[in-house]
Amino acid sequence: MKKNNKNKKKLVIVSQRLYPSQINELSMCCFVVKKERLDDLFAFIVNNGGRVLSAIECVGQSRSELVQAFDGFVSNNYFVLAMCQKEITDIFMLNVVKEFELNKKGNGKAFVVDILGYLGAKGPFVE
Repeated sequence: MKKNNKNKKKLVIVSQRLYPSQINELSMCCFVVKKERLDDLFAFIVNNGGRVLSAIECVGQSRSELVQAFDGFVSNNYFVLAMCQKEITDIFMLNVVKEFELNKKGNGKAFVVDILGYLGAKGPFVE
């Protein structure tokens, strides 16, 4: 007998195309968000000029969850990699932080990794 998985969400990544000529004009944006906010983050990134590269389930714990680790702690957070044009990075990150309240404790993290000049690191992300 098959189980009905109507409540299971399928995550969809939609993104804009990036070109090799843009390599030195890109910034890599990194986010840590709760699983239930993942689809909203994907849509927000795409609608605000970014491109979602990957979403990886987080493994680990924070200091406040150390005790839970011994009881089979499983994280429900995801690490999301995205790219955007370097000229919009500051406002893009501010908008994400504001929209998802990442500046409040327990809601997640956001940071930018400068990848200027590292063609080996950027090459696989550009179509």
